[in-house]
Amino acid sequence: KYQEVSKKDITEKPTKKICPKCGAPLLIRLGKFGKFYACSKFPKCKHTEPLEENTLGIKCPKCKKGEIVEKRTRKRKIFYACNQFPKCDFALWDKPTGEKCPKCGALLIETKRKQIKCSNKECDLKK
Repeated sequence: KYQEVSKKDITEKPTKKICPKCGAPLLIRLGKFGKFYACSKFPKCKHTEPLEENTLGIKCPKCKKGEIVEKRTRKRKIFYACNQFPKCDFALWDKPTGEKCPKCGALLIETKRKQIKCSNKECDLKK
C-alpha cells in the first residue's frame, strides 16, 4: 500500500544549469522559504540562486545595471528590490509603475490603495 520515499527524492531535483563558481550541476532544492537552485557540491561550494525572479522589466534607478524584482520577506510580505543585491540596496514596499516622476525623475509607485505617487519622499506628486 505505502511506498517508502527518501527525503532526498522530495527535496532535490537535478537540472541542466551549471554552477558559475565550481562548474558542478545545480539542483533544485526545497528550503524553508521555498524552492531554489543549489550547487550539487554542497558543502564544498555554497552557491545558491533563486528559482525564478519575478522581474518587472524596470531598470534599477540607483545602480542602472540591475532590474527591479518582486521579493518576499521572511514573514511573506511583498517588496520590490534590485536583483543586484548586495551590490545595490535599492528597495520599495510599493510596486513601481515603470514611469518616472515628471517633477523629480524618481520612480512612480502604486500604493496599496491603488494611488500613484512618487517614490521620492521629498516630492509631493500624487495622481
